[in-house]
Amino acid sequence: IDEASDGEEAVSLISENNYDIILMDISMPNLNGIEATIRIRKDEEKNKHVPIIALTAHAFPTDRKKFIEVGMNDVLVKPLSETSLIDAILKYID
Repeated sequence: IDEASDGEEAVSLISENNYDIILMDISMPNLNGIEATIRIRKDEEKNKHVPIIALTAHAFPTDRKKFIEVGMNDVLVKPLSETSLIDAILKYID
């Protein structure tokens, strides 16, 4: 498990490591979660199939649609419950 302090660090960590799942905060400094996801998905060879779950306070259907369109697989709205987080992770982990 790695934790990034901003979007730039997240993209860097993902380019250097293999992950089973990515929990992506939408409102990160320096590079938001949307832009970070776009960069991650551009590396089709390595990160094409890594599930990305958005973590956000933006709960409108238009926000959710945008997150999915840029390449995220799922969206969890803050505040998260332990159950919703575990359920979301289990959908994507073998």
